[in-house]
Amino acid sequence: MKRAAPHTKSGDAEKLIKYYEDRAIKELRFTVNGMPVHVQNIDPECTLLEWLRASGLCGAKLVCGEGGCGACTVSVFTTDIVTGKPVHRSVNSCLVSVCDVSGCEVTTIEGVKVTNTTLHPIQRSLVEAHGSQCGYCTPGMVMSIYAKWADGKRQVEGDMNSVKLERNGDHATIGSAVSLTTLKELIQEVEYCGSDVLRGVVAMLRLFASEHVRNLATLGGNIVTASPISDLNVIWVAAGATFRIAMLESAEVKYRDVAADDFFLSYRKVDLQDNEILVSVTVPLRYDIFRVFKQSRRRQDDLAIVNVAIAARLVEGVISEARVALGGMAPTTIRGYRTEGSLNGHRVGCIETTRRIMETARSEFTLAPATPGGMTKYRMAVARSLLYKFCMGLPAGSTEYGFAPVHKRGLQYYTPLGDHLDPVGKSVNHVAADKQVRGCADFFDDFACSQSELFLDFVLSTQSTGSVISMDFSACPEVNGFVGEVTHKDCNGIRSLGAIVHDEPLFAVFDAGSNVSYCGQILAVVVATDRYAARVAAAAVKVTYSEDRPSPIVSIEDAIRERSFHQLKFVGGGDYACIHTVLDLHLGSNIEEVIEFCRSRPDEYAVVSGRFKMAGQEHFYFETQGARAVPTDGGTEIEVFSSTQNPHETQMNIAEVLGIPFNRVVVRTKRIGGGFGGKETRACILAPYAALAAVKFNRPARFQMNRDVDMSNSGKRHSFLADYTIAVRRADKALIAADVDLYANGGYSLDLSECVVDRGMMHMTNACFVRNVRVTGRVAKTNIESNTAFRGFGGPQGQAVAEAMYEHAACELGITREELEEANWAHGLDSERSLTHYNHYLGNEVPSEDMWTKLMRDSEFHKRRTDVAEFNSRNQYVKRGIAAVPIRFGVSFTSPHLNQASSLITLQKDGSVQVCHVGVEMGQGLNTKISQVVASELGVPVEAVHISEANTSRAANGVATAASVGTDLNANAAVDACRQLNKAIEVSIACTMDRRERWIRGFQEYIDFSIVDPQTRLANAATKAWFDRICLSAVGYYRTPEITGADWSKKGVNTFNSCPFYYYAYGAAASEVEVDLLTGEARVLRVDILHDVGKSLNPAVDIGQIEGAFVQGYGLFCMEEPIYDHQGRLVTRGPGMYKIPSFDDIPCDFRVTLYDRTSSPTIRASKAVGEPPLFGAASVYYAIKEAIYASRGNRKHFELVCPVTPERIRLAVFVPETGDDDSSNGQPVGDKWHAFA
Repeated sequence: MKRAAPHTKSGDAEKLIKYYEDRAIKELRFTVNGMPVHVQNIDPECTLLEWLRASGLCGAKLVCGEGGCGACTVSVFTTDIVTGKPVHRSVNSCLVSVCDVSGCEVTTIEGVKVTNTTLHPIQRSLVEAHGSQCGYCTPGMVMSIYAKWADGKRQVEGDMNSVKLERNGDHATIGSAVSLTTLKELIQEVEYCGSDVLRGVVAMLRLFASEHVRNLATLGGNIVTASPISDLNVIWVAAGATFRIAMLESAEVKYRDVAADDFFLSYRKVDLQDNEILVSVTVPLRYDIFRVFKQSRRRQDDLAIVNVAIAARLVEGVISEARVALGGMAPTTIRGYRTEGSLNGHRVGCIETTRRIMETARSEFTLAPATPGGMTKYRMAVARSLLYKFCMGLPAGSTEYGFAPVHKRGLQYYTPLGDHLDPVGKSVNHVAADKQVRGCADFFDDFACSQSELFLDFVLSTQSTGSVISMDFSACPEVNGFVGEVTHKDCNGIRSLGAIVHDEPLFAVFDAGSNVSYCGQILAVVVATDRYAARVAAAAVKVTYSEDRPSPIVSIEDAIRERSFHQLKFVGGGDYACIHTVLDLHLGSNIEEVIEFCRSRPDEYAVVSGRFKMAGQEHFYFETQGARAVPTDGGTEIEVFSSTQNPHETQMNIAEVLGIPFNRVVVRTKRIGGGFGGKETRACILAPYAALAAVKFNRPARFQMNRDVDMSNSGKRHSFLADYTIAVRRADKALIAADVDLYANGGYSLDLSECVVDRGMMHMTNACFVRNVRVTGRVAKTNIESNTAFRGFGGPQGQAVAEAMYEHAACELGITREELEEANWAHGLDSERSLTHYNHYLGNEVPSEDMWTKLMRDSEFHKRRTDVAEFNSRNQYVKRGIAAVPIRFGVSFTSPHLNQASSLITLQKDGSVQVCHVGVEMGQGLNTKISQVVASELGVPVEAVHISEANTSRAANGVATAASVGTDLNANAAVDACRQLNKAIEVSIACTMDRRERWIRGFQEYIDFSIVDPQTRLANAATKAWFDRICLSAVGYYRTPEITGADWSKKGVNTFNSCPFYYYAYGAAASEVEVDLLTGEARVLRVDILHDVGKSLNPAVDIGQIEGAFVQGYGLFCMEEPIYDHQGRLVTRGPGMYKIPSFDDIPCDFRVTLYDRTSSPTIRASKAVGEPPLFGAASVYYAIKEAIYASRGNRKHFELVCPVTPERIRLAVFVPETGDDDSSNGQPVGDKWHAFA
């Protein structure tokens, strides 16, 4: 690849800068994938990503727009302006202006290849290791690795000259224009100048943002941004650095020096005038001790909650002078002056002087309860704890000098199944993997724009209650490119939508008869000729609200207090559902009497009551909600490309909003970039906006939501709250009774919340048998966006409540939760223990006990628990915990009518096979598995099968791809179609025959036995059949048998009857963790999973689903939490504030075993795998809780809100040495700084 600009080997920076400036004034010149590019009259605000995608290079994706995900990564080859070295750098193209790459060589995913048909080794390794699922972020992964690979290659071939840090005695001067990546490299190159100050810089940079951001961010930019939680500014303040400021005055450059202490004036304000720039940093190097600390929500690529840097000089081992800088404790980086004074005379490790220092810190490190950012109690505790680590010489954690990340390892165990010639049961690569790693797997927004294409953006409410009385669009025409607006007046059909009831107005304005119900609700749509113009025009709309604004209801507690609940659709009237089963009628006629009986005999029964709270979860699919609508015949027909899990419902909603028949609307979905349930109903409600705009202006119209808009509008996993009472018989540990009041935060509309609560109620006992159960479920009606389906669909929340009850009861009995569950397995024997509390027979195969025994043995659980206890006895401030959870998950849509699918299969005359089914590929491997099944049925290679897309004009009247039954339904429908085709061409498939003979048994007139190649042989038969006028297409159909659903109107004792699930999937998981008690940070050391997938259709795909579900579950139980303020405004609206697990959060030792001793009644005896494994991550939650018990020295039960974040962990332990107040010990961690919504 030739260089696009004359990169100098002399390191002559001035000439290089002059060259770039001259070229930029005239025009932009750079190369893309080796091809020269000349760009004129470019908008300097146009990002490189926008330009690439507009140029047809759509492998890079827009996901977050803030450099927090990496899906837009490209590689840039340029000359480092500081060192003069040619370098390859990975960059976030969403953050880079196209002007920034002038004179550079840009490589996108489309340019990473050996030849047009040969994959690069990086790409090939991802394919062969089954490293791609939905494929949306895969190009970013490839480019991240490629840039490192290319840079290593260039470093061998290129100039190795570099500019060293300028060192003057005991100081180092660093230029402000240096990138953070280059700064790190230069410091390491000079071996830190022998200074711990520079070691601290490198330690912080390891955790600072992502490498892509560090490649772009400069030292000066980081300083003058003046973030109060800057990882580097604490170092400059603690070290006593000086900033050199330059000012151009009368053609003369003048300089002044400002101490870092004095530079930060107030929040985001520094001592820098408009005509001044920061030129350099001079930092003292010679301190006897210099240590840095950082605490964040997750270790990698996260903003600090609190960070600390401490410098000290010693005299005979005693501190004589100290400087303490803190971030996250004030609007700016601050000094702890009083604490510095108390450090004088301290010898590291001395507990007596440490107590004095902690007393000072407790009085100095204070925050008012209403401090912005919240977490005040935690921040104060962490600040003291980090100081305590310094005082006692304890490890700093990830910022420890010389810290080496733990090398991750994963082990997968499974037994290959089936005939060696049959593709079913084999780890076939994802059928789109080659396209995904090359960036040519198309998603809806990758289709080229037409010349007349329009772009939508949304006018959103800025408050959560009240009425919109007017909207002023008069400023919009001033925006270049503005075309018009779409309002409620443009709806010719219905004006409200909804999954179950139509309670969601398309436009929440008073004139349309609707009030505002949540912050971020759609009020109108603006339309423009490009995305940016649409965004600017939407912001220009002036919205006037009524003065009457009711107080918002945000949390479940708010709803309980105000009695604000949704009316339910299927309960026969009212706002609650109830399952009430009493087997022990001799103890009482209802659950109250049974529990009262147990309470009256405390020597025989243990009865405990408690509350369990579980936050929601953002889907964070990488491809945000979006659709493209193309009108034809004057807008009387419309074709819509939608990122939806439910094309048919999307079709119906569009038709009803437009007021046209269903047959005039075609919805097409090739694939989607993740869904997790978030596109089951919400995409169906959003796509009509594109259709309305397309029809109004008779031009193609599209939108793809910005990440912040998507997160504040499209709904999340429901938060749950449960108040429970559980009774256990002491003699045999039998679970006698459970009474649960269950609440889910549904948001402002019903959506699928009733069904989510129903499934949660049915999973309320998990894998155990409870003799007498009453569970009452309600959906809280609140002023937040409507919550919706999410992987597990209420099941994980119900299971979590079950385990919380069991753990509470076990504490009362003085045993572990695992021991209690071992005494109460439900089983498949013909007895009362084979019936669930909702009166459904589990079947003969209930492997919970066998799987549990195998997991305990294979994971060496009991030995490791002993080892954990030994570790804890030897370590005061680091504790370990180990725990296990079982899984039983019901598989099927609980609404019987949804358990159906159809599939159109066409046999081409070349022997290739084309499939169109109603399912949607979203990374779960649906199309891969169906291709395997179809290939097996027709006797052709998997490569001969092509699954085109979900298309409502070809495979109609489908259901959502959800509930983990996508393969069950669609593969069975495909089998039906294949067998029709086999019959049509008179090819009989006898499953009992040898695989080599299975497909060739038929009439001699169609089969040429001399043809060896299976596809050629089938092509020959198909051609003969075609000449005989035999149809070579077939529509297969499948409906799940036996399911009758449930009658939710039966709320009385022993009246509830149901058959909601076709079968059950089982599992068990054990996790071991290590918890830093001083910071609350937890690390997952090892996870063992045993999961029941029946006879796996594709072990690699299934293992990937299990691992992915577990890590997403880890986010649910231990990390992710949507934060709302008390007015209902979502605070966590992007990856900067909302953190999902990263690669660093993968368990250090991750072992997955497929349990193959069961079979299911569905396709080839396989079982669903998408949702059931998620709950296994609850084992991490309970392992952390075990570590907390160890820190407390007792097993007295306490409420621990989920997710168990570092904040909740730290506030659940009591460390008196750090000045902790034990008044809250044993009480739930308060969330008063935000609404628990």
